[in-house]
Amino acid sequence: MSFSRNTYPIGVDLADQYVYAAQFKKNANGPVIRGLYDRMLDKGLFEWTADDPDLDAEFSGQLTAIFKEIRTSDDFADRRIVLKLPAHLLFTFPVTFELEEEATVEAAIVRECRRYLSFPLEEAVIDYPGIDRMADGDTPRYRASIIAVRRDQVEKYLSLASSAGLVVEAIDYGMAALFRLHHHLYPIKPKPMILCNLGYRQSLLAIVTADNILAQRAVTWGFHDIAERIRSNFELPAASGSLAGLIRTCGLRYETGRHGQDAPGDNSSDTSMGDMDVHRTVYQVLAPYVDELIHELHQIIAYVRSETRHTAFESIALYGQGSDVHHLDQYLESRLGIPTRCINPMTKISAGEKSVDSSGAANYAIALGLGLRQVKWL
Repeated sequence: MSFSRNTYPIGVDLADQYVYAAQFKKNANGPVIRGLYDRMLDKGLFEWTADDPDLDAEFSGQLTAIFKEIRTSDDFADRRIVLKLPAHLLFTFPVTFELEEEATVEAAIVRECRRYLSFPLEEAVIDYPGIDRMADGDTPRYRASIIAVRRDQVEKYLSLASSAGLVVEAIDYGMAALFRLHHHLYPIKPKPMILCNLGYRQSLLAIVTADNILAQRAVTWGFHDIAERIRSNFELPAASGSLAGLIRTCGLRYETGRHGQDAPGDNSSDTSMGDMDVHRTVYQVLAPYVDELIHELHQIIAYVRSETRHTAFESIALYGQGSDVHHLDQYLESRLGIPTRCINPMTKISAGEKSVDSSGAANYAIALGLGLRQVKWL
């Protein structure tokens, strides 16, 4: 029996309106990029409904074609993938429980899931990436983060991948992939930290420790709405290069620049009065929307503080399209009082012989985390 020398699968991230794929290969100094892939879908995957046969056929055809492109791409080796389903299909919720008549923690989790799921448990696929023993004694208490998805949705995406000639070795989840990537890039310190992946229409927020996911939630917040607000205010065409330029160059710089927080070489004193007016307008458009993200962060922080003894947080790491908004990290840090930074994983991962556009590489974070999940039997 022969085995492939490549033990890294292709990580395929079905984001809300994009498909990202990434694969690593072994190198003497650790994993390096073998290949990257991305495609924008005509519509967001959250619009996909089987109730509309025409729309169902449209999405099925488009995704099958994308899966075939991944399978036939010279940038990838093998046909085996680790797949992340669209976030809107997942039901995530925390449970706290004691062992009653059950002999195992798994049986207790099944019991709790019956209480929370809005559909029959028999129709669900369930996972719990984090579980924590809260107290010892005669009746120990446990806390777990539950992820559930309808079985028919899993089967639909497995069928599409199979029809394109791909083999799904595992289905993974966005936060598990992001946690894996961050752990690969940086040591995780004892105090909990906040991990965020800011997407096109939806974003993923979580609070993690070195060995557990304390809380996670998907929120309807993303770069699409940021771009739409700027486009509408400045009356720009949707495909205008000025649109991305305003967000990346101005962003939230107006406030941070006024308070002397500019990075070296980014001094607002070099900005003319006319440019300052543009910076002010962009800031006034973006700040209220970014404050909605801050509200979501306050919510998840308050939950963790109410459920655990943790009161201080190490840092906030922003992956995904957060790096496209100038000074977003400084703005969040000033509002939340927690050290914050935008992370582009390609600054820490070798691209090998590949030529990678670093300006868009941050969007591959989930796919890279999926690709780091080595499948031992490959």
